Amino acid sequence: MFYVKPAIESESALLGGLILDSKLYENVDGKLCPSDFHAQRHQMLFRAMGELYKKHGEFDAPMLLDHLEYDKSEDMAHIYDLANNCCSTANINSHANIIREKSVQRQLLECAREIKEQKESTMTPQKLLVSFLEETAAEIDSMELDNYYLVQTLFEINKAFISTVDALDNQ
Repeated sequence: MFYVKPAIESESALLGGLILDSKLYENVDGKLCPSDFHAQRHQMLFRAMGELYKKHGEFDAPMLLDHLEYDKSEDMAHIYDLANNCCSTANINSHANIIREKSVQRQLLECAREIKEQKESTMTPQKLLVSFLEETAAEIDSMELDNYYLVQTLFEINKAFISTVDALDNQ
């Protein structure tokens, strides 16, 4: 069985770096969406960062805590740990690329699993592929990616999808 190892370290480094310097949010806005993050609490944090940045043009740990209305001390500690354990903001773009790549891999793996499950049903792999591509196109359209990143994302999806389907066929 195939598995995509989550990029928790990159997620933590990116979120911690953004807490330290919220102006860097501009570097990842439109390149990532909350669902690109594997950890659910990282999805919530990234969504909150986007909302705060669009409203105030900045954010920090106390603003995030207030916005999220955290009551649990473990969640508050996690936000401060992200900032305190971040050693640099220099690699924000690299971490964003890793997070996005892992997200695309997870999506493609799920689609490949669906194709494998549907082989014996009435839905052909071609129809399933068209359905997946339509859903992916709608999701990409809603992300408001810049043109360069859009082309790069579509190229990655195509390349990864073909290799995933080939690997499943060889099982």
